[in-house]
Amino acid sequence: MTSVYINGQNLAALGYVGGLRWSHQWPGGCWDAGWTMGGLSRTASSRLLRRGAEVRIYEGTWPVWRGVLDESGDGQGSFSARGYYREAERFLALSAGAPTAVTADAITEAIADGWDVTYAGTPPTGIATDQPQYLHQLLDTASTAASVRWGVNAMGELYFAADPTTPTLLVTPGQALMGRADDSYVTNLYADYVSAVSGTPPVASAWGWVNAEDAAAVAEFGRSASYVDLKPRGLMTATEAQNIIDGMLAKGRSRIGFTSPMTLGWHQLLTMGGVPANPATVTAGVMVRVYGAINPDGTVVAGGTQDVVIGATSHEAGSRTITLSPVGLEPRTLSSILAVTPVEQVVS
Repeated sequence: MTSVYINGQNLAALGYVGGLRWSHQWPGGCWDAGWTMGGLSRTASSRLLRRGAEVRIYEGTWPVWRGVLDESGDGQGSFSARGYYREAERFLALSAGAPTAVTADAITEAIADGWDVTYAGTPPTGIATDQPQYLHQLLDTASTAASVRWGVNAMGELYFAADPTTPTLLVTPGQALMGRADDSYVTNLYADYVSAVSGTPPVASAWGWVNAEDAAAVAEFGRSASYVDLKPRGLMTATEAQNIIDGMLAKGRSRIGFTSPMTLGWHQLLTMGGVPANPATVTAGVMVRVYGAINPDGTVVAGGTQDVVIGATSHEAGSRTITLSPVGLEPRTLSSILAVTPVEQVVS
């Protein structure tokens, strides 16, 4: 039984809830959710279903998604919500009201200012910059430099975690079409950065150059180089610049990508013990072992099995299927291409 709560109120008590669906991302955790309602009074909708209201989704008593109400449409009949990870885009990285690159201070101030998450650990060290930035930008850069990903889970907990190396779920033989792509494949990264400033106000006066290589990927798939411009981040040390590009390679730039997600039924996605997994409780960020993965030409992937980290999940309440997108999924549909490419580039 799946249920939706808004500010602690079960929506089923107010009207019919249908089409409930939600998704997770890696990084990100809870990403977006949506549903429709019928028989909802205008009084209830204006009082409870308002922007910023807390949204919680449960499978039975198990929390599977948390975020805030984003918008409603269709005469208050259609609703959407966004996860707390995405709310970090609405906060500046501040400490005592002034810009900061200290991640712990920025997290503490954002929570005090209304970012409804909990965090009790030690976050990765922020990368110094003389530029104001949003909280998500600070956490993105700090996580990359530490070779981890960050997000907010269904319990509202902020986390920093490395990609898993051990599978916890398996896909039964012959269910996954594992098309491969090298659109974003990079083995060697080169970056320049501001190494010194001078004058009043200070302006860049010297630049440094760093590079990183994944030798194992070069040996297996061949060399592919790319350039990263770190100058917009302002003054930084060589170590900080090196950590950023090292983290970019460690988090997947030197892996061959995929061209299609996997849509699986409850009997096709199993725990490592062979028990069907509940699709409502599967989240992004886990490693899945695909048995008998099929290449686009119909042949089986060399070795017979392939371990992939799940970068996104999508599930609808009541459905016995789930869509899993591997980390490194390359855009192949018009909508996915538009999501990562400015429109002016598409039409030019």
